[in-house]
Amino acid sequence: MHIVKSVGVLSVAKMMGLIQACLGVVLIPFFLLVGLAGTLAGRQESPFAGMVGLILAFCMPIFYGVLGFMCVLIKDLTPIRISETPQRLSGTLRT
Repeated sequence: MHIVKSVGVLSVAKMMGLIQACLGVVLIPFFLLVGLAGTLAGRQESPFAGMVGLILAFCMPIFYGVLGFMCVLIKDLTPIRISETPQRLSGTLRT
């Protein structure tokens, strides 16, 4: 059995960036629906009316990933320490 004593900030930042990017990928259909609604609801003659939702759909996962990575780096400039103290199995304390 191994006990984790500390985890590096960069490792946590990478994992958090990956988790946030996955969240952004999950949200892609919602941004595409917003783009579709913008295309259907607008009365403008602009060909770029629906492109905003499409651009947001593919840029937001990257933005979320970078934001998650940077937030962890800014917040935790010292290593995150996870440590356990051994506990006695006997019920009495000896001094």
